[in-house]
Amino acid sequence: MRPCAPEDIEPWAQQWRQPFKGAPIAVAVERFKGPIVTALSQSDCFVWFPINRAPLATYRHTWVPCDAKDDPSDTPLALE
Repeated sequence: MRPCAPEDIEPWAQQWRQPFKGAPIAVAVERFKGPIVTALSQSDCFVWFPINRAPLATYRHTWVPCDAKDDPSDTPLALE
């Protein structure tokens, strides 16, 4: 993985337009601030959907009682 320079972000974001034929891409984020979100929000190819972390944590605890937090396994829970 190489370091990301600010000028690399917009070309990277625009490359996502090709597979989706220019349609907007939905992005769900728990935290709607920070440098990467700020940089990506400059591109018009993403539509942002903030996720409230508290209900997701409660839902996760219901189905994974060991309190393990794992982003890949949280994805299906967040989509519900």
